[in-house]
Amino acid sequence: MKKKFGITLLSIATFICATHSVNALTTYEADDWEDGSGYGTATEVDDNITNIKGETVADGGMFYGPYSKASTAKLADGITEETYIMLDPEKYNHGEFFQVSLGLKNGADEYVNEAVVMTQKVDDAFKLTAGWASDFSATVTRKGIYTYQWKMFIDNGKTYVNFTLLQGNREIATTGNIDFDTVDGPDSKDPIADEADVSVKYLWFCNVQVANGVDVYTELPTVKLTFVDPTGGDDDLVLDVYQYASFTTEEVDDLKAAIEEAAQTEGYTFVGFYADEDYTTEYDLTTPFEQDTTVYIKVDKVTTDTSTDTVSTANPKTSDINLFAMISMIVVAVSGLVFVLGKRFAKSH
Repeated sequence: MKKKFGITLLSIATFICATHSVNALTTYEADDWEDGSGYGTATEVDDNITNIKGETVADGGMFYGPYSKASTAKLADGITEETYIMLDPEKYNHGEFFQVSLGLKNGADEYVNEAVVMTQKVDDAFKLTAGWASDFSATVTRKGIYTYQWKMFIDNGKTYVNFTLLQGNREIATTGNIDFDTVDGPDSKDPIADEADVSVKYLWFCNVQVANGVDVYTELPTVKLTFVDPTGGDDDLVLDVYQYASFTTEEVDDLKAAIEEAAQTEGYTFVGFYADEDYTTEYDLTTPFEQDTTVYIKVDKVTTDTSTDTVSTANPKTSDINLFAMISMIVVAVSGLVFVLGKRFAKSH
């Protein structure tokens, strides 16, 4: 029974922890952003962050911002482009906004079409909309680094565009697949699939009116989430998780229920998650992981005195290695949407 349960958990972990692959995506470095001469500014904050601002004076009603032509992705192969943006409600004023656009060109370097996404601070939240996808909207209330993802592809002679907002591996909202040939603009070419050698023309912050600028990341930053072995063993479970990501209430409930079941099969009772090794302060796993975080799992061994028919609990022993192995598989399985590179075991602190 224990072996079957462990194999089942491992299968779940393998399936859920298929991670957000960035191997084939364009990496937008600070030097890739073209600015100046009417296109705002791109200022390198550090090795991973570029602050993007629009022009101080609008041109044709738009505060043009920097653009990048780093991508060489071709429509015939399928295009996936992403940019990683910090959304912090406390850093934006009501009404401030920015627009980001992924544009296409043909083999003659002629403009084909583009998909623009608007982000605006409204009261205490960010609202995302896209004029070419009238049914799409997304609301962001929590500080975090969000992935703006465009996919463009050809299917049965038609060209489609799909925009998705992600945090880590978690999908916040998506337009679904929109027939791009029905998205008309003043200079768009239709049907797109009839154009030769269509590829990415630019990723452009085409309209930025944010006083403090927009922080754009080259790579999604990560922090370490450590679950300390409750059996007192030599190994902790260390996960790389997306910075500012967190578990949902439902995921925490699932995690607790699964650990409770696993603990019972091994003769333990699960007590909870704690922020300290003395188990004095409970830890809320729905809190965003802003920095490296250590979580202590408390479980008690259940023992029965047959002479008196009394049940007592005690701390687990190092020899109870099967318990933490099972807990580790459960944590990895449930962590799929915040989990990044894969699990590894590290010596306890």
